[in-house]
Amino acid sequence: MPTPHTKKYVIRSVIICDDARLEITGKEILVGVYNDALLVSSFPVILPKLVFRIAYRMLVDEELNTIRFVIKDPRGMTILESSGQIALQDRSVPERIFGVNITNVLFAASGTYEILVGLDEEPTPVWDFTVRLPKDRVESERIKMI
Repeated sequence: MPTPHTKKYVIRSVIICDDARLEITGKEILVGVYNDALLVSSFPVILPKLVFRIAYRMLVDEELNTIRFVIKDPRGMTILESSGQIALQDRSVPERIFGVNITNVLFAASGTYEILVGLDEEPTPVWDFTVRLPKDRVESERIKMI
């Protein structure tokens, strides 16, 4: 999916993982990064925690204040909507990051889920991800380790 942008910013990447932690040095530790799909053992499934780490580049010298984050299921129905304040970041650096931590989200079916983000604006599609059952023995074994 192409990364759409406004006149103020462009989404550069979205990383989905089980947890994100900040070291004393300021570096991030991303735990349980999902590379190609979120594999689950059955549907419906409630995932206890997911973290969405979203990197964006500012195109203007302006501070953004609010975020709206939405996930839509394969049918286009909203399954999660969250909003909040963006933490102050260094305005001298155009590359910025924010995280969205969600808990107990229900994924009812296999398919492609869409992420919409709005920074000081209405949310628009920026990324998608797949939730599915394992397709072979190797993937089934990966799930057992979770």
